[in-house]
Amino acid sequence: MRNSISAMVVVTVISSALVGGTDTASAASVELSTYTCAQFLSDVANQNTVSKLIRSTMMISWAAGYAAAHQKNDIRADMAALKIISGVLGNVCRKSPSELAPRAFSIAIDNFAKRE
Repeated sequence: MRNSISAMVVVTVISSALVGGTDTASAASVELSTYTCAQFLSDVANQNTVSKLIRSTMMISWAAGYAAAHQKNDIRADMAALKIISGVLGNVCRKSPSELAPRAFSIAIDNFAKRE
C-alpha cells in the first residue's frame, strides 16, 4: 500500500507540472483505477489536451508493464512492444467500452497466457 501511495504522489506531482497546475482536478486526470475503455478510446482519438495525452500514454505504459511481467522469456518494453500493446488495448476496449481499461486489458492478457 505504501508503494502505491508513493507512486500516486509522484504521478500527482508530475501530472500537475505537465498540466500546468497544482490543483487536484488536474492531478485526478491521471487516475487509472477508474479509467474506462470508452475514456481511453476517446483520449486516443482526441489528444487535444495534455491531460488526455498523459492519461492515454500512462495507460499504454501500464499495459506494457503488465504484459512484460507475464512474459516467459526476454522482457520487451521497446517502442515496437508499445505499438503492439496500444493496438491490443484499442481492440480490447472497442469490444468492452464500459469496462475499466486496466481490467479489460488484464483479462485479455490472462486469457492469452492460458492459451500458450
